[in-house]
This record gives sequence, structure tokens and C-alpha cells, in this order.
Amino acid sequence: MSGLHRMLRHAAVGLLALLFFGQIALAQSDRASISGTVTDSTGAAIGGATVTATKLGTNSTRDVTTDKDGGYVLANLEIGPYKLTVKAEGFQTAETEEIVLQVGDSRSIGVSLTAGSVSDIVTVTAEAPLVKTETSELGEVVDTKKIVDLPLNGRNYTQLATLVPGVIRPSGSGNGGNALISGGTGGASGNGAPGARTEGARFDSSGGSDIVANGQRPAFNNFLVDGVDNNEPLFGQIAVFSNPDAIGEFKVITTTPSAEFGRAGGAVISSSFKSGTNEYHGAAYYFHRNKSLNAREFGNPKPFPQNQFRNHEFGFAVGGPIFKNRTFFFTDYAGQRNNRPESGLTTVPTARARMGDFSEFVAAGFGAPRDPRTGQPFSGGIIPMDRILAGGGQQGLNALALYDLPNQGGVTNNFNFTRDILEQINSFDIRGDHNFNESNHIFSRFTFANQRRQRDSIFQRAPAGFGNGIEFGNTRQVVVGDTHIFSPTLI
Repeated sequence: MSGLHRMLRHAAVGLLALLFFGQIALAQSDRASISGTVTDSTGAAIGGATVTATKLGTNSTRDVTTDKDGGYVLANLEIGPYKLTVKAEGFQTAETEEIVLQVGDSRSIGVSLTAGSVSDIVTVTAEAPLVKTETSELGEVVDTKKIVDLPLNGRNYTQLATLVPGVIRPSGSGNGGNALISGGTGGASGNGAPGARTEGARFDSSGGSDIVANGQRPAFNNFLVDGVDNNEPLFGQIAVFSNPDAIGEFKVITTTPSAEFGRAGGAVISSSFKSGTNEYHGAAYYFHRNKSLNAREFGNPKPFPQNQFRNHEFGFAVGGPIFKNRTFFFTDYAGQRNNRPESGLTTVPTARARMGDFSEFVAAGFGAPRDPRTGQPFSGGIIPMDRILAGGGQQGLNALALYDLPNQGGVTNNFNFTRDILEQINSFDIRGDHNFNESNHIFSRFTFANQRRQRDSIFQRAPAGFGNGIEFGNTRQVVVGDTHIFSPTLI
């Protein structure tokens, strides 16, 4: 129960921090906007018309009045489905069909009103323009249906960024832990092998957030969540790996992002958390994989024991109203208990080489070791033991004894190893939204995430070194955002 008590204590501290120390979402780059012109049937502009955007899930509204040229702008809208209502004296009321706003959307919707009574309601269709004139950026939105329905290895939503043209994963990213490490030819798993990629070190089994956009380095990307910075400073990668069931959607901008983003020479990946609505919604999941149906890896041949691969991923997400039309909540939990073994080949000294006898290497074509005094090869490739001990070589012999003996033939790549990599992940989020009135909306979110990874040594006699040990990747994030409409032209 102590672990549960600690999590509840962290949640309480986080909620208090939301009230006092929240990171302000200044850019609001996860928001959307609607603009357009209101005209009559002849095409003349209608000034003074009231344009109302109603979010269908929460019934929250935003009003704006058209200017003398009939133009209007509804800025800083949360993503989700909306209905647009336009009213003007002497004209029938116009209502649009459902309009779905996505992350970073700038929708242009013109409305034509027909003369008549304002009590008459006409439904109009808001068609998407063939050419976007509001922004020069290129990118695509990955919506919640794709996030939830498409398979994800390790529950890592950034894998879906490759659905966007121009975005790929680097070669070898997230290879699951198999590494041929002899001679420094390490795998790209980030598991401590020589040559491993640092950019994918966190959540490395699923590739981390290691993505390449238009050929730029992975560290050049800019990650945002709920409009605030989500970049981890050590490797220039993602800080909060959100539960896919908690993400409403995310947008990947690959070319010419607007000035509000900055920083990125690569892609801008902006995600938005889900929020509660007037109806309760929830989901729970459990995914399990093990070695039963897995083929052996290249570095784990017979007759060596097969890797004990195990993968347990579980969690839930739930949201709904606290007070309908006013206060809403959303919370989620994601956990993982995994063993992702690493197998491979490396070189260890043979029993004869440890005693100074390198005749096996001579026979294999490597040549004999040379006497540093004369520069000539030792006879038969054998270094006399008295020469080894004369120079304080006993310490070297003791160090060599820490290496396991070869378990297969040859003088190189003669040791097949398997080591366990135990992974434990716990993360949860809690978000609250409140509508004070039509002019003031506030939201807050607290994210808690702990990742612990324990990597065994590849040598039984040497418990330290060789990339083993315990790693921690813990994250806390507090966000508060307040949207206040001071006037029709100031938000």
C-alpha cells in the first residue's frame, strides 16, 4: 500500500501546484481558430452580426460580432466538434453542420444569410476550401481514431508520426534489444552497447521519440503538449510520453511552421490531451506478449536458452462532468512491467590467452605479439609467464579472470551472452476544465511518470560495468491555461 500512498500524495501535491505554480500555456499552439465573412444573398457584407461557436461536447460557447466588412475571427478555440450559429437583424438564423477543429487548425468559413425572421433557422454546409490560404505550413493531424486503433509497440504514440509524408524512423531505431556488440558494432537499441543511439535512449525498445523529418537530425524536432514545451534537454527528445488513450490528437508540421513555434529545424509535433465532456467515457486495456510465439533472435541461437521475453502493458482512461456544462475532469493511468532481454556476441580471452599463450591467434592469422624490448615476435606467440609477472601483471590476470570463458569456438566473437533488462513504468495524468462564464475558461493538468530500468551484466563474474545498472527516467509536468476574453478584439 505504500506505493499507492506515495502516488496519492504526489497527486495531491500536484493539484496544489496547479493552483500556484502552473506553467502558463502562452503560445496555445494546440488550439484552433475559425474566421470568415458574413454576407447577404447578394454578396454584400453584413456588419454587426453575432457569430457563436458552440462546442458540442461541453456546450461551452464563444461569441464575436462581425466588423463593418462582415469579417469575424474566433481565435484560441479548443479542438473538438463545434456548431456555428450566425444571427443578424432582418435575416434568418444560420447554423452550420458539425465542424471538427483539429490541432493548429485555421478554418475559413463564410456564411451567407437570407432575408427573413431571425427565429427561422437555416442549416448551411461548411465546406473545406481546396487551397489553404491562412498558413504556409505543411503538416498533417493524426487523430484519436488512428492513435487508438492502429497497433503501437510499447504504447509509444510518436511511432504514428511516420504516417506523415517526409517523416521516418532512423535505421535501427527501437530494435528491441538485440545487439551484436563485438568490435564496437553496437545495435541502435540504446541498451548500453557501443554505438547505441542516444536520441532513442528513453523508451528505446519502441524507438523513443527518435524521428527524422525531411532529413533533419532527431534532436532538431520540437515537441509540445497542450501548448507548452515538452522537450527533454539531455538528448533533445520528448519529456512526457503520454498515454495514447489520453491524447486527443497530435499534429506534425514538417515545413515552414509559423513564428509562434520557433526552435525547430526539424518537425514540430504538437499534441493535445483529452478533456472531459457532458457524458462519461472510459476505456481500459491490457496487452501481453511473451516468448511462446517468438522466433529466436540472431544473437540467441541454439543450443543457448531462449530469451525470456515478457511484456505487460495495462491502463485506463476515464472522463466526464463534475457539473454539467461547467466543470469537467479527465484522468488516466498507464503501466508497464517488461523484461526485454538483450542477446549478442562479444569477444572474451581464451583460457590459453589469459596465461600469455596466443598461439591460437597466430594459427587464426592474427600474428604473434611482439616483445617491446626487441620488437620481435614472441616465439610461437607465447609470452613467458615471468615476463608477465615481472611488470605487475598479476593485477591484469585478476582483471582477466572477471571475464567469462568462451562458450563457443574461435578467438573472436566467441562468447554468446544474454542479459535481462527489466522495465517498470508508472504514469498518470489528471486534468480539470472549468467554464466560469462565456468569457473565461480555465484548465489545469498534472502529469506524473516514473520509469525504472534494470540492466544485468553480460558477464556473471563481473556484476559492474558493460552498460549494466539501474536507470531512472522520472517526469513531472504541471500546466495551467486560462482563456479570458476581454473584448471582441482582445483575448
